[in-house]
Amino acid sequence: AVTLDIGGAYLNADMIEEVLMLISKELADILVKSNPQFKPYQREDGTIIVRLDKALYGCVESGKLWNMKITKQLISMGYKQNAYEECVF
Repeated sequence: AVTLDIGGAYLNADMIEEVLMLISKELADILVKSNPQFKPYQREDGTIIVRLDKALYGCVESGKLWNMKITKQLISMGYKQNAYEECVF
């Protein structure tokens, strides 16, 4: 049996639904200072709202999204999913 641990796996899963995240004023200030193109997106209270394109650790959907992505890839490579344990190929 082969076991894999893929570092940063959740960060590779694409979001399916729209998820918005509020960036605090302090972090938004740093972002704007490092790249002024973000200034127009800064709100009156100094925060910035962003839409996530990729899953992050801590998102409820992250594990499921990563599982869907890796399952699709493994099946396309000819692996067969175990009927009793869906995480086993």
